[in-house]
This record gives sequence, structure tokens and C-alpha cells, in this order.
Amino acid sequence: MRKLGDLELDKVHQGYCPDALKQLPDECIQTAITSPPYWGLRQYEGVQPQIWGGASDCEHEWLEEKKHPKGSGGPSEKQLTNPGSRFEATVGKFCSKCGAWSGCLGLEPTPELYVDHLVEVCREVRRVLRKNGILWVNIGDSYLGGGRGGQGQCGHGSMEEERYESGQKIGLPTGKVRGYKKGDMAGVPWALAFALRDDGWWLKQDIIWEKPSPMPESVTIRCTRSHEYVFMFAKSDKYYHDHIAIQEDATATTIERYKYGWHGRTGDKDDAMTMGQRVGNTFQKCADSDLTMGEVIRCPGKRNKRSVWRVNTASERDSHFAVFPEELIIPMIDACTSEHGACAKCGAPYERILEQVNPNAITSGRGDLQAEQQKDEGRLSLQRPTAIRDDNVGYYETIGWKKTCECECEEVVPCVVLDPFAGSGTTIATSIKRGRNAIGFDASEVYVGEIAKYKVEKGRTGLSKAEQKAGQKWLFD
Repeated sequence: MRKLGDLELDKVHQGYCPDALKQLPDECIQTAITSPPYWGLRQYEGVQPQIWGGASDCEHEWLEEKKHPKGSGGPSEKQLTNPGSRFEATVGKFCSKCGAWSGCLGLEPTPELYVDHLVEVCREVRRVLRKNGILWVNIGDSYLGGGRGGQGQCGHGSMEEERYESGQKIGLPTGKVRGYKKGDMAGVPWALAFALRDDGWWLKQDIIWEKPSPMPESVTIRCTRSHEYVFMFAKSDKYYHDHIAIQEDATATTIERYKYGWHGRTGDKDDAMTMGQRVGNTFQKCADSDLTMGEVIRCPGKRNKRSVWRVNTASERDSHFAVFPEELIIPMIDACTSEHGACAKCGAPYERILEQVNPNAITSGRGDLQAEQQKDEGRLSLQRPTAIRDDNVGYYETIGWKKTCECECEEVVPCVVLDPFAGSGTTIATSIKRGRNAIGFDASEVYVGEIAKYKVEKGRTGLSKAEQKAGQKWLFD
């Protein structure tokens, strides 16, 4: 069993971020994929408050703790036993001396404080990430005064009508949450994205997670929310991203378009430099050419993955609410960890050896220097010609894998994936299925002990929870 420091891989460990991450060595993770507790949504069973910020040597004097309202109807018996129930959640308490906050992540009295705490966690994630590593964060938004809450909404009830006595002593807003009106969207996803960028991360992309079957909302004053954000952050400006591993099948319209030119004519009317000419918003095949773009490019039928991912939510029978779906996680794992593996000594990922089909093909567009830079970064792509001067255009095929380090070690081990908010263990289990090692942390003893361990073992062996328990019973008979 491989280890990182003293911790076993392919396991969810019980621990509170960011302290739990301090058990990991520097730069031991290739990519981190996580969905932290959303602000104001629920309090998780088995999670105890922890201290955030303030002075480490302060003898804290805690102010009165406040509770979130239960909602007009009160909790049902099922909701009271739900590991993710938001009822009886507290907003924590502040130290009157140093301003430290004691509470559970996601239940802060303001979105800004919540974002500050996530930035603190992500600093530890950045430390354990390799220099070419990527952090993926799935984050939803909330509404102020959202009443009963629900997926993607604030569970604070009429929070802005409460007065926080602590705010009078440490500068927090009293009465309403400053800058927000009742019913305002908190804007947490982009607030977090900009805060992490300001903290030193490279903000590379926003992925839209489109949910075909979103959580119902009984609202008439706005549309039902059917998307969330997944942000891609890089630790440095040069990072590992295997776009070939996540290419999509080209659509029929794209393949049809290969019959025509990409950019229309570039010269005079009689200049036949390009395959097609633009007619309005469409392309028209040149009358003087028998070649089609499909014959010219010999397209492998793939295209670069788009930034809107249509993925259904996944149900979790043991936790009674939607969880991180495998289909959402797979592209993140495949793109940012090498399927071939990494150097056993330093952890550097192997990268594809790409060979150009018909290397004598003539294309225009990107310059040689830019093309070479893309090759070094593993981002070779199909070139779109503006001038066809040959009967073929080169594309690239994988013919092997090469090291990206200078170590003499030839042993190859799986790349390592981290989830600092592992929850039910979906990221860890999915990573194992994809041939990677993974490690996760979660503050909830219920998730770690009753849900995640069975899901991770299923990822490893394929055995269901019932089959695992039956096997354990047989072992002790």
C-alpha cells in the first residue's frame, strides 16, 4: 500500500481542513478535485466546530453563539436524522479578543468570511500540489433570506434580520449582512474565484455544469437554477493538461463543415487559395475544386472538449441528497493526471509522444514558435488551414509516453488525486477506477466511517456495500 508521509493512499481520512492537509508532504499531489460545503446550506452530522483565523496564542473569550432559524414548518423526523440536515445549524461564535471564529465551514455569518476560510484551505492545497498541478473547485451559490433553503440556496432563513452582537466588537456588520439585500444572490462562486486569483492562483477557466434534472424550486420571480460552476486553477503558468484524453466526438454538423473552407476566400474573386468562400454566414464549396475538406483533413472525428458539461446529478442513498457525480469528475482526472502514470521517485507525470500524420502537410495559422510551445505544454491540436496547398493536413496520434523529469528511476506509479472535502468519497473511488491513487479528508465521522469507506472499497473491488458487509461477516464467522 502506497503512502504519502504517514497516510495511506486510496482512503478517506477523518480530519479538519486545513490542519488535516498539513500531514501531507510538499508537492506530492498531481491534481486536487473538490466540492466544499456550500455556504448556508446545511450542517453535517458528526462535524464539530473548529477555530479559524485569529491569534494562535490567544486565550479566547467567546461571545454568544447564534443559531440559524429552523424554518416556518420545522424539521421532519427524516430531516433531523439526515447527515446533511441544515436544521439546528449554528452560525458559530467569535472571540472578543482576537477575532477568531469558531464554527463549521459553510455556516459563517457572511459570504466574505466563508470565502476567506476557503482561501485558507486552498493555500494548503497549493503547498501539496506539484508545480504543474491543477485545482478543480465545484461551487454553488446561495440567496440571502432564502427561507427553507434547498440545493443551491441559502439555509439561513431570515438571517439578515438577526443582530450579531459579536459584530459590535470585532467589526462585523450588525443587523443586516452589509452589502446584501433580502433575496440577493450571494455571488459566492465568482467571489471565491477572484479571491483565489488574488491569493496567487492562475484562474484558467470556468466550467458550466449543466444539470438536465435540477433540484426543483418553488419560485416565480426568477428562473429555476440548473447550473453550477467548476473552476480550474493552476499553481503556475505551466501546468499538465492532456486535452487529447478528454476530446469529444465531433458533431455531424462539424464533420459536414469539413467539406468547406474554414475562413472563406483570402484573395480576389479569381484567387482559389482556399477551399471555400463565405456566403452570408455559411461556407460554399469552390466550384473549381474537386477536393472536400473532409478529404483534405481526414478528420479523426474528435474535437476539443467544450466548457459546458451536461451531467445529471447523482443520488446517494445513504446521505439522502445529491452528491458529486462521477461523470463530472472523470474529465478532470483524465485531463490533469497522466493515464500512463508518474515517476516513482519524484512524481513527475509522463506525457504523450505525439506523431504527426503526414508531417509534410502544409498549413498556415499558428507560427512555428507557438506550435513548438504548444508541443512542449502537451497542447497540440488539429491545425485549421487557411491555404490548402497539399492533399492532406497533418493531425497527431499517440505512439507512446515519455518522462518529464531527469530521474534515473524507471519505475512508474499512478498519479495522485486529492479531495480535501471528500464527503462520501466519490472523487477517491472514481480516481481508483481510472487507475490513479487518491487521498481524501473529511471532517464528518459519519461520512468517513459509514459511507466513504464502502464507496472507496467498491471503487477498488467492485463489491457493493451489502456484499462488503456480507464478506466481513463471513470472515468473522
